[in-house]
Amino acid sequence: MAKYYIIFVVGVCLMSSCEDVLFQSERTYQIRATVNNVALDIYSIVKYDDLIQFSVINDTVDDQDLYSINIFMQNNGGVTVEDSQIWYLKKNAPAQLQQDQTQTSEQTITVDSFYTSLPPLIIPDHVAVGYYDLVFQLFSKQHLISQIKKPVMFIGKEHFSVSSPRIYRPDVSSTFQIIPAGTTILLEVLPEYDSQFDPYVIWFSGTERIKEGFISKGANTVLWKAPNQETFQQLQVEVFPFFPVSQTMHGIVHVLKIPISPKVNNPGYFFEYFKSMYSWYHFRGDLNDSLSDRVFGSEQTPRFVPAGDVYGLAIGPQDRYSVSSPRFKAIAGKTVRGTIALRVKALSDGTVFTSLFEGTDGVLEVTVAIQKGKTVLIAQKDLLELPTDYTVLERFVTMILFFEITDNAVTVYLKTDSLDTGPLQLLIPKEKYAEKNALEFGGASAILDEVVITIEPETLDS
Repeated sequence: MAKYYIIFVVGVCLMSSCEDVLFQSERTYQIRATVNNVALDIYSIVKYDDLIQFSVINDTVDDQDLYSINIFMQNNGGVTVEDSQIWYLKKNAPAQLQQDQTQTSEQTITVDSFYTSLPPLIIPDHVAVGYYDLVFQLFSKQHLISQIKKPVMFIGKEHFSVSSPRIYRPDVSSTFQIIPAGTTILLEVLPEYDSQFDPYVIWFSGTERIKEGFISKGANTVLWKAPNQETFQQLQVEVFPFFPVSQTMHGIVHVLKIPISPKVNNPGYFFEYFKSMYSWYHFRGDLNDSLSDRVFGSEQTPRFVPAGDVYGLAIGPQDRYSVSSPRFKAIAGKTVRGTIALRVKALSDGTVFTSLFEGTDGVLEVTVAIQKGKTVLIAQKDLLELPTDYTVLERFVTMILFFEITDNAVTVYLKTDSLDTGPLQLLIPKEKYAEKNALEFGGASAILDEVVITIEPETLDS
């Protein structure tokens, strides 16, 4: 007896193009499956009102063995879904076969040929959201020739769509479209979906999976470091309405081709601000000081989040960071000068950072905070009188705190995009104090782009 095979025309949709892919085999039947006249992917996402149509597309004129095709839906337990079965029967099929199938089938449709588009399979409205198999059975006069199961993710009447991912570069000063070699970028995909779904996302660099998981766990964003060479790199994201039960399943796919060049440079916002720096934190996907092996200290996993066209480090009540070196402390007979500079986008009121200035017999805490959307300066717990400031919420601003430390006093001078306090001399109280870090960030919800520390002469930990 001759061997028969069924194969599918697979529609792979990447961005806005669709292409048919045929898996060839010796002596094969090829079945085209479409949803609303679009080629159905091997594990497609199907909705309630989709029209699923089929046809055999390689007509073998002398093939007299194929007389009927049975198509139905089957749930995960292998149970046929009620009202989903359709028999397609050739008009020239033997009378007994026609009688048997008419008596045993929910729906039988007689057709002239299997090689034109067959009447559609319409999914019954009582079918629940979930995983199903579309089952195709090809029959001769008396026997099942071949069977194939085609898994689908059925989302019923619920909404699910995925637009192209966005690319966020580090540094507010970024204006380039080409990514500098070695730069870490942030990618984000934002599906639109019904609340009962928790979409599952898989990110690829080439064929390598670089991140996957549920959107509720933050898988809709990924950090990716560009190679150190000139190239176009292909990144891909695949999104499912819920967890794919098989690694061979395919959701909605978007592909990005990213240009990379070592000739493009992005030195950072504060590149020309200072002649020398002690620390310079860029937050380009890490907490590293670009000038040393120091790190921006934290006990929790850092969160890098989008902010406009760029991304930065999230700080806030649950995202606190500290810098232990250098110490801002007096040196006998000398004046210690320095700056704490940051580029920040505040999202709420609260503390942006607190700096600790050490005198010979005590310490003074100076806090830069946001109150009612405006920048304020607090010494210990006393709110200092400042000139009127414009609201700083929801936009990136530059904050620079200049300071000079002597034995028993510190002079501070806060300058922002819309505020210039002028020098403010503050006495350092003589009292015992608990050991603290020189700088602490967090309190207000905000996004840090860069932090720079300068100090002369350098005052280290010891």
